[in-house]
Amino acid sequence: MTQVTIIRTFEAAHRLVNVGKTLEYNHEMYGDCANLHGHSYKLEVTVAGAIQPNGMIMNFKDLKLLVDGLFIKRMDHKVLNDVFDFIPTAENLVNYIWDELKKSLHLHHTLVCVRLWETGTCYAERT
Repeated sequence: MTQVTIIRTFEAAHRLVNVGKTLEYNHEMYGDCANLHGHSYKLEVTVAGAIQPNGMIMNFKDLKLLVDGLFIKRMDHKVLNDVFDFIPTAENLVNYIWDELKKSLHLHHTLVCVRLWETGTCYAERT
């Protein structure tokens, strides 16, 4: 089966705090990441499927528009703690993105991998 991958980038800030009735600052659990800080995120989405009569699995533009509409516009230049009701770790974000994409892809597309780079050397991935 053939696969295609798109890469999108966005800038966002977060702080890793426990989520509950009140946000709990927990420096012992999250270290420096308990402080508000930002990242230049890179999101990779890989989709597989049969090559259609047009020669494509899925048009790159369509996949980019889907990802931008569902995630990038919602997260770019935002404080992720204000956007989500979960702790916005790379792991939680990649699982959220996976679940939302699975709901939005056509039946003849298979989601293969979602990789979210938080820094140039660290990422979370779901396959």
